[in-house]
Amino acid sequence: MGRRTYLVACLVVLLLGGELRLYRLADRSLWLDEAKYALFARRPVLEAVSRIRLAGSSPVAYPLLLNLVERVDDSALAVRLPSALFSLAAVAVLLCLPCVGVPRPAALVAGAVLAVSPSQVRYAQEVREYSLSVLVAAAMILAFVSSLRDGNGRRRTAPFLLGLFVAPLVQYGLVLFAAALLLTWAVGRVRDSGWARGLLSFAAAAGVLAAGCALTTVLTLGWQWKVTTAWYLRTWLYAGPALDFPAAFAFLGPRLGTLMSYLTQGYGSVVLVVPALGMLLLTGPTVDRESRLLLGLAFLSTAIVGAAAVARLYPLGPIRHDLFLAPTVAVALGLGWNALSDRVGRKGRSAATAAFLGVLLAAGVLGIVRADPYREQEDIKSVIAALSERPVRGPVYVYYGAQPALRFYKVGGPEFVYGHSHRDHPEEYAPEFRALVGAESEEAWLIFSHVLPKEKRRLLDDLGSGWRFQPVVTARGASLYHARAIDSAESLR
Repeated sequence: MGRRTYLVACLVVLLLGGELRLYRLADRSLWLDEAKYALFARRPVLEAVSRIRLAGSSPVAYPLLLNLVERVDDSALAVRLPSALFSLAAVAVLLCLPCVGVPRPAALVAGAVLAVSPSQVRYAQEVREYSLSVLVAAAMILAFVSSLRDGNGRRRTAPFLLGLFVAPLVQYGLVLFAAALLLTWAVGRVRDSGWARGLLSFAAAAGVLAAGCALTTVLTLGWQWKVTTAWYLRTWLYAGPALDFPAAFAFLGPRLGTLMSYLTQGYGSVVLVVPALGMLLLTGPTVDRESRLLLGLAFLSTAIVGAAAVARLYPLGPIRHDLFLAPTVAVALGLGWNALSDRVGRKGRSAATAAFLGVLLAAGVLGIVRADPYREQEDIKSVIAALSERPVRGPVYVYYGAQPALRFYKVGGPEFVYGHSHRDHPEEYAPEFRALVGAESEEAWLIFSHVLPKEKRRLLDDLGSGWRFQPVVTARGASLYHARAIDSAESLR
């Protein structure tokens, strides 16, 4: 594939990836997690770090970057735009891999896989650190290959070491990827420089990674260990006996399969059977060392995350926490396609790659249409619009899950009263509502978002003898109710 052809193909991939990531970027309502992080970042730096420690689940790098953005603009478009740009930049980094010797067909397929992945598009439009983690993982792969090709030179090793230090400050899962990268890099160093120098380089690089881990532990992780026991992660953490290997493999098998589909193209993942078969050819004697190491990196990093899930330290499955694995999986698939297209011959190789790229992009777009990453998660904007169109008489009770989004959109007032979380004791919601609303109130409004159905049902049922509820808005993940008090005579009838 010629240089000009490659640049044109890269432009097509980047334009499509950019359109998919920027489409309706500010239209969707911010849901609970997004609103929380945007509100954290609005505070002064030291207070933002303190909030992340106590009420968040991420390191400090992304919230601090968001803090800089919100000093200029705190709109929904402004706070979501960095994630979209990070995600598109990750695609661009993979497309730059030929600069360090990776074959152009391999880099093109890898970039295309990332560009049209529904999971990448989904989190390119969320105010969280996951797109930044994907960008850092892609940049670390680029620095990894560059460092190996530089032999014993220090100039190209510095970006690799910087990546090892920064990774723990961006996302905790990146520590697992950095460990896999470090081990793979050490293998290449030992081959280049012998055991003594190779192990010395490994020790120095491991010290850099350890320094990053120590810093992130001091800043945030030391306060956030409880996150690994969160109820929403239990499905993705092994719960069986540690030495029950059949149970562990039964846990890992289906989750690895769904993870691969999630990281690549969802409904279009069947297309990736072709480059996956081509990966088998990477064991041949003519394959260059870097390609073998990159393939090994994909397997090793996935295995380390799997081991962490079995040890109940980190989740494994089709969830956002594992998105950082997407670049290494995409590169492995790209190398598989490159090995397969080598069998076609030089004349037909470019045509075969162009045809496969077209099928890949079409399948990815179809997967995005079916997965619909642009749909509302918690449509609090519909609730706000409905409330603003009506005369509000009486207090407005805000369920705790709706509070961050309302505060982000700067909706509130003296009539708003805010409930607390009683997830472990849902019977306490009704007494809290009565205390906040007051016995003299004849009507009230209730705003729900990010609510467990059983909690909402329990609250309405418990209040049913004294209040009559009318749903005003029932949107996806959010709702608005109008309530009228029932006097004692009417309740007897």
